[in-house]
Amino acid sequence: MFKKQTLYSMIFSSICFLFFIISMFLNRSYFEAIAYDNVFFYQTKQLLAIILLFAMGFLFLLAVRTQMPLRWTILFAFPVGACLWAFVSLVLLLTGISYTFWITAAFNITILALVWMK
Repeated sequence: MFKKQTLYSMIFSSICFLFFIISMFLNRSYFEAIAYDNVFFYQTKQLLAIILLFAMGFLFLLAVRTQMPLRWTILFAFPVGACLWAFVSLVLLLTGISYTFWITAAFNITILALVWMK
């Protein structure tokens, strides 16, 4: 039964991912005014950011979950990853540390490593 739920959650995640990719290409003309003919690179960066936030949240939830099924872990992975990134960003901005992608990513990796080590 657990394998069936895992399979369903992976299928659901895959369908959502495909829906997002298809909508990016269908709405390409809409984003051209925003990104000045650099739509593909803009959307690729967005996609990489979403995948990064999902992976970060998924790893964090795998480390801290005790009774939560995998389907809920997959469902909450992106919001938790976004919250982790926002929390680290807030701390960096409030402490006056320069706010760059690499510094924020390093702090997030440190948090994930500390959580995994327990």
